[in-house]
Amino acid sequence: MERRDLVTLRPIWLSMSEHFLDTETRHQLPATALICVEAGLLDEEIERTWRYDVAPVLGPNLKSSAGEWRGWAADEITQRIHARSRSPLQGVRRALNWPPDPLPGYREVLTRTAALLRRHAPGEAREKLVHELGSWARTKIDATELASVDLAPELDEVLEPAFPRTD
Repeated sequence: MERRDLVTLRPIWLSMSEHFLDTETRHQLPATALICVEAGLLDEEIERTWRYDVAPVLGPNLKSSAGEWRGWAADEITQRIHARSRSPLQGVRRALNWPPDPLPGYREVLTRTAALLRRHAPGEAREKLVHELGSWARTKIDATELASVDLAPELDEVLEPAFPRTD
């Protein structure tokens, strides 16, 4: 599969990078998926970009006792992710499936959401769905908003990997 150019990947990397901050971002996963879909990424490309480009660079922040939570310097993050994505070791890392993905549920939500978004025409329908998914995720996080009840089963299915059951 042909690698995409930096102009296409930069906004995707920056949006994905937000999910590696030491703060709650699950409600933003649908917006990240929309950026990926609008850039033309297929599910395999979304997974590869998350798993092998962004997560290895920013994942260690999630293990830090004083992790970054305010935001990343866009140019620095772009440079770091770009260098990693172009590394000659990238093929070896993929073959070894290394390093482990620190947020596999988030990656799965991105691909599920992208698949759902592709079934809707570009424009307002997708924007509304992204809003509904974000609202539903916030509801699951802190119960402050309610999304459309008629979409509840489909929204739950898409978001489930980021909200593993604890019972």
